[in-house]
Amino acid sequence: MDDDGLTSALAALLRQRRNKIGLSQKDCAQRAGVDRATIINIENGHVRSTRKFAQVCEALGTTQDAMLRQALKLVGEGPLFPVVGVVTKRLMTIRGMDADDLAEAMFVERELVDRLLEGDALPALWGAAAVALHVHVKVFEDAVTNGIPHAQRVLDRIRAAERRQG
Repeated sequence: MDDDGLTSALAALLRQRRNKIGLSQKDCAQRAGVDRATIINIENGHVRSTRKFAQVCEALGTTQDAMLRQALKLVGEGPLFPVVGVVTKRLMTIRGMDADDLAEAMFVERELVDRLLEGDALPALWGAAAVALHVHVKVFEDAVTNGIPHAQRVLDRIRAAERRQG
């Protein structure tokens, strides 16, 4: 399953919810504390900030987790990116973090981190996880594209570099 279907479903759900409530993009942006361009980007499937996405969800009377779950149901069940969960768990081990630590560092609910660990989180969350885990988001993207063996080599390089520094 590709990300485009999930992203499109999420964008459509947010747009539907905003329209159902009767908010213009401008009004939604004001209520969420973001600019109108952010609403336009999200509704076009370009979520660049999980914090802003969460603010928009809250302005629409829902949570980011609820919207993600609803979008996942639209496109099908099962892990979308199981390799991301594996890589995240290994990075958490390297960094000495548990799921609560990661949720706090990402500024998201613990349930969303659990979804990330299960491989069910949107690529938009990979960026927040990457920042919290002190790696480039490309680590996740490469893992999805090239698989676990490639990701393990990258993780081994990260661990070796940290040992040299520490």
